[in-house]
Amino acid sequence: MKLVCFNTERLGGINADGRIVDLTALAQPLPGHTIQQVLEKVMLGWADFKSVFEHALATQQGLDPDEVALMPPVPAPSKILCYGLNFLEFGKIPPLDKEIFIKATSSLVGTGGTVVLPEVNASLFYHEAELAIVVGRPAYRLAPGTGLQSVFGYANFIDVTARGTAGDPVIMPNGRYSLFTGKSWDTFSPMGPWLVTADEAGDPLAMHVRLWLNGTLRQDFPMSDIAFGIGELVENVSHVTSLRPGDIITTGTNHSGMCALQHDDLAVQEITGLGRLQVSVSDPLRRSWPREPNQELLENIYRLAKR
Repeated sequence: MKLVCFNTERLGGINADGRIVDLTALAQPLPGHTIQQVLEKVMLGWADFKSVFEHALATQQGLDPDEVALMPPVPAPSKILCYGLNFLEFGKIPPLDKEIFIKATSSLVGTGGTVVLPEVNASLFYHEAELAIVVGRPAYRLAPGTGLQSVFGYANFIDVTARGTAGDPVIMPNGRYSLFTGKSWDTFSPMGPWLVTADEAGDPLAMHVRLWLNGTLRQDFPMSDIAFGIGELVENVSHVTSLRPGDIITTGTNHSGMCALQHDDLAVQEITGLGRLQVSVSDPLRRSWPREPNQELLENIYRLAKR
């Protein structure tokens, strides 16, 4: 099933005609519940809600998606946990350590939104096409082989990144460097257009990831290039922090083809079965960079792999 959050406080599903059926009342929200709390309730009670939602999707006409405002499909998770250097780069590097960093949840933006480049001294802003894993139930210290049982579904996710100068990772306003600051600006986590439940999405390693920038295909790779499987990623991070329903775990990316984001760009990402995520880019300073893929970044990854 494809679930969406829309118009600030509504939960919906996508029917066979591609229209949005409002499922909010069927989710039986309690007074004062936020849309995030409604979504988490649905995840925890999915065995009961699934058939009720399926009936509504089969019998109701629904709304035109162009007439609603789509939010990130998980609008306010407790955390966004991200893996870095988690792809084999088409066999050019071996599996590396499972490196995790965190992004601010306020960085989320839905399809149709705008990525705003901050007015900081960065040498480059770029896109990372990724798969988002959405946790569906509480999990802590998961046993090997059980990680997939905690996955509710998947979505497109673009990890927007600011990069620093002179080869440093990313720049902070005070001149120091941090992955968190380079990746956590508001609007730096486009996600959507919807959340596809794990039963409908199928095997995530059979999916293919593509990202176009202004109509030019920039990233194009199979999820089978991943170094560590989906279940293993969930299990690993559950030994670091307790997971809650709605938490987002991103898989990292294959870095080939990544290039600069700049003012007036249109980025479109598509992962097999997960729809198309589309965002524009705005830069108040109207900066520009070469459009060639960032070869320096790739070379840094290869060097890291040889250590």
